[in-house]
Amino acid sequence: MTFPTQDCERFREDLGSWIDGDVSPEAAAHLAGCDACRDLRHEARRVARAVPRAGADYVAPEPEALV
Repeated sequence: MTFPTQDCERFREDLGSWIDGDVSPEAAAHLAGCDACRDLRHEARRVARAVPRAGADYVAPEPEALV
């Protein structure tokens, strides 16, 4: 297991790109050797997939119930 390093901070600035799959060769090499960043990318991708479904089952209360 590896722990976050100063390199991690630099690469994590591009987390949005990592989620979209746009990973530079340098970042890919970092991910290959860094468990912490690989885990972060995995969790961020999982959250990004869940966000569009968040609240999909929400049913607004009837206006009369708000009075």
